[in-house]
Amino acid sequence: MDRKEVVLLGGCTAAVIAGVYVLWGPSAKPKRKKDIPGLVNLGNTCFINAVLQALAACPSIVEWLGDYIDKHINDDYENLFAFTLIKLFKVLNNSGGHEEAAAHHQPTELLAALRSRGWHISHDEQDAHELLHVLTSILEEEIAVMPVVVSLFDVRTLQMGTYQSFENGILTRTRQSLPKLPQHRTSLPCRGLLASQMTCKQCSYKFPVKYETFDSLSLTIPSQLWGGNSLDACLQQFVMPEYLQNVDCENCAKLATMTADATKNTFTRTLTIGKMPALLCLHLQRTVWLNSGTPLKRHDLVEFPELLHMDRYSLRRQTSSRRAGLQRSKLLLGGSAGESLASQASRSIPITSNIPLQPPPTPKRTRQVSLEENVYKLHAVIVHLGDVFSGHFITYRRAPNGRQWFFTSDSCVRRASLEEVLAASPYMIFYERLRAHSLEGNRPPCSSGKAA
Repeated sequence: MDRKEVVLLGGCTAAVIAGVYVLWGPSAKPKRKKDIPGLVNLGNTCFINAVLQALAACPSIVEWLGDYIDKHINDDYENLFAFTLIKLFKVLNNSGGHEEAAAHHQPTELLAALRSRGWHISHDEQDAHELLHVLTSILEEEIAVMPVVVSLFDVRTLQMGTYQSFENGILTRTRQSLPKLPQHRTSLPCRGLLASQMTCKQCSYKFPVKYETFDSLSLTIPSQLWGGNSLDACLQQFVMPEYLQNVDCENCAKLATMTADATKNTFTRTLTIGKMPALLCLHLQRTVWLNSGTPLKRHDLVEFPELLHMDRYSLRRQTSSRRAGLQRSKLLLGGSAGESLASQASRSIPITSNIPLQPPPTPKRTRQVSLEENVYKLHAVIVHLGDVFSGHFITYRRAPNGRQWFFTSDSCVRRASLEEVLAASPYMIFYERLRAHSLEGNRPPCSSGKAA
């Protein structure tokens, strides 16, 4: 066999081996079975990928989307934005027939769904926190039952009293049902209620509690001369009383002159959480503005725990503590003096305008709020790398099994430890409220975590 035949035979053998490797060999980007896929960056879309990975790690939003689609299975559910999200979350969690999904996934369908609803994602730098509110706003509009516009002829017919009544409701002359006000039969897992109340410093009069919905809490990082900050310090600053000057107090005027003329006094405004959400989204405000008007990013290290206790920031806990204190005062003072003190203090217990005033409960029926009622477990952390003008978003998230942590940076995914997660500099933190049966196995020695 001459030299040319040897070279030709060797080339054919190499070609056969290469073909066998391509057809039956390992894939170019192997992915372990228990790993999660990444998301391809389609042009400054790291903020989208970060938020999607974080939400996919939260069981409450995944279960809520699945239940919502199940309720609309007979409708045109494939055009729902909730269906687009749940499909993507199943891919990111390797569930629902996507166990053998590719190592990378392109969120093109989600971008198309956002554009079809009027949200244009430009190629400039965007914010992950703003995107979270975009997603919740779209879902809120989708689950709301909006009223149908009624013809003016139908309104006139109703005024004339010539409408027809049927068992399933009142029909207009065009044989259509009367419009109903928008209704929210269900709420998002991240939807909570903030409770604010104003108290006069002069007479201790309290205005009724006012409630406001929220999907995330934006926390300011306290200014520290030395040492680091903690998430508890940010929350305590969030609920710190605020002083308001020159507020009209009718109660002071009635006590002083027995007239209805209002007297301007100083009020304190306290802010608590009236309704705890199932999914607690916390946003740390890291952008500050200098006196020259230049924005600056704060790189402060903020320690955050794996288990977060939120009872101290709850309106229910504060109200129950106040009632317990009244009962103790009544038992200590006794007689008419105790009754007078309890009756005066009970008038200051915050109530809403649509809830009838009820006498304070007896000591035997006073409900003691459990120390483990509002305990949250860490599920995802979004970190912003860079400065205020440009940067990159990454996400630390739990695996679907709840034990393993992953570091995700667009299409780059690797395993991470809990110590690495707690040492990160958070921009957004996602906590899931633990259920009653999960609290026994999650009793930490303290409520604050240690970050490196």
